[in-house]
Amino acid sequence: MLGRLIKLGVVAGAGYAAWKALSKQPPKQSFFQQALQSGIADVAAAQSAQLRAASADVRAFAQQLEHDHGGHNRDLADASGLGLPEPDDRQLADLHAIDLLQGEAYDRAWLKYMSKCHRRTIRLYEREVEQGGAGGPLAEEVLPRLRAHAERIGQLQAPAAGDDADAVVASAEPTEAAGHDGPRAVM
Repeated sequence: MLGRLIKLGVVAGAGYAAWKALSKQPPKQSFFQQALQSGIADVAAAQSAQLRAASADVRAFAQQLEHDHGGHNRDLADASGLGLPEPDDRQLADLHAIDLLQGEAYDRAWLKYMSKCHRRTIRLYEREVEQGGAGGPLAEEVLPRLRAHAERIGQLQAPAAGDDADAVVASAEPTEAAGHDGPRAVM
């Protein structure tokens, strides 16, 4: 009898420990939440680049991104019933690190940041389409524009290539939140 009580206590204790560990993890965000949160950061980044970029091509592309992402964010919000969020503290910190740069260093850092964001976003959208999630039809519709944006970023990076901003860019690159494996950018 005492042995059974000890076993029951051990099992209950292990179950409680597992429950505590799982309850500390933030809930996984839906496709719509991830896409909206990163889309809002993209709009903020695009607005910043329109003011700070040295290259007229980067400024023009940033204007296009603001237009495309703003429209897509509204479509996401309408489809999900969610409101448009504000950039979170982590996103603001990432963008602030880039905003500290000037001239061509800013352009290189911004393009590198946007390249990484678009790669993650494309993966998020492809995953939503493959899984047949609620956002799949919208994701499928937007994927060609995302890929076109990624291609244009690559074209803009070619003449702006350089290594002197890489140290600052490393700290400005999007970071992953615990339990959040989604991208930081939409479109």
